[in-house]
Amino acid sequence: RLGGMTHGAYLETCSSMVYYSYVWLVTPPQTFQLVVDSGSSDLWVSTLGCDGCETTTAYDWSKSTTWELGGGDVRLRYVSGEYVSGTLAFDRLEWAGMVVEKQGFLEVEKADFRICGKEDGVLGIGPSEPGSALGVPSVLETMGQTMDGLLGFWLNKDFDDGDGGPAGAISIGSTDGDRYRGDIQ
Repeated sequence: RLGGMTHGAYLETCSSMVYYSYVWLVTPPQTFQLVVDSGSSDLWVSTLGCDGCETTTAYDWSKSTTWELGGGDVRLRYVSGEYVSGTLAFDRLEWAGMVVEKQGFLEVEKADFRICGKEDGVLGIGPSEPGSALGVPSVLETMGQTMDGLLGFWLNKDFDDGDGGPAGAISIGSTDGDRYRGDIQ
């Protein structure tokens, strides 16, 4: 339990517009720093030996006892023109106090993508779009928490990187009463 939330995760920032969260993939878990993207449903992580990736942690499927190959090659293109490409896979994911035993994601093997410089990938929390290149349910949908449910963001307007506090938090399926006053209508 995080603050007043049932399920949630703290957010960190690399700028005043970009936030990331820590996600655990594979068995045994490896920690990844993923940019939280409310505009997509795609989950991807950079793999060991990825061409064009500058990451803090690289996904290594050979170290996972729960990894499954999901299919062929996939290329995700962003509005900015940047792209990532790789292979669809499935593995165990832990995030926001919840576990998904078989989450679909893209193992990125080639990238032309930079937001903060050292992100390990992207955690898309938007709803899945019909015909999306990845073709798997989003993390929130797999967890059973769709965008029709409660999803809240708290961004710390007083964030100071030196104070040790979080840059924000995301609450899933509940509200964090410590972060607002009054009633939500």
